[in-house]
Amino acid sequence: MEGPDRLTRLPEDKRQKILDAAIREFAENGFEKASTNNIVKEAGIAKGLLFHYFGSKKGLYLYALDCSIDYQLDYFLRNLGELPSDLLDRLMTWGTLKVKMLSENPLMYKMGAATMQDVPEDVKPDLAARYTQVSERLMAIFLKGVDFSGLRKGVDPQKAMRFILLTLNAVSEKFLETSRTRPDKGLADLPAALKEMDEYKEMLRYGLYRQDSPAARQSGKIVR
Repeated sequence: MEGPDRLTRLPEDKRQKILDAAIREFAENGFEKASTNNIVKEAGIAKGLLFHYFGSKKGLYLYALDCSIDYQLDYFLRNLGELPSDLLDRLMTWGTLKVKMLSENPLMYKMGAATMQDVPEDVKPDLAARYTQVSERLMAIFLKGVDFSGLRKGVDPQKAMRFILLTLNAVSEKFLETSRTRPDKGLADLPAALKEMDEYKEMLRYGLYRQDSPAARQSGKIVR
């Protein structure tokens, strides 16, 4: 994904200052409350220059979002390595990498996730197109060679994936929320977050109830 072509006329250090300022402002305040005055002040440029290169607040936001998406895609592709074939192990590897990325660059992640909830109607089609493109690319990578045979009979693989992802996303979002105000960006909390994810992994793999428990017997779905 690329920003406006005219940005190539700007020196690299100037482009980076604008990008860093925009990502910080949008990530911390959302689209509606983000201030272009704060962005130009931090980047050290005139406001007229900002709109000359990006056209509007929307143009600047989409440029910053594209850079955030590019960063996250590149991070995943560089660090995934060989994925385990088991569905749960694969999802845990995916989730663990996401948490590590949060600890290294929480603003870049938040730019790509949290700000999508706070945009005007005319921006939503642009977000939908980007979401579809990224989701299709990542899902193709994720599903290649995955083994669903370990799932209990009658469990829908797609629903199982969504259920596990909801759990992992909850852990990563909690980590993001508690770490964003820490000086070390949550680095010290990373081992605890990964341990928590591993504990949830065991719960998901083996269930919460004993098979001989009254609750399991009452459900009539005991699996031997």
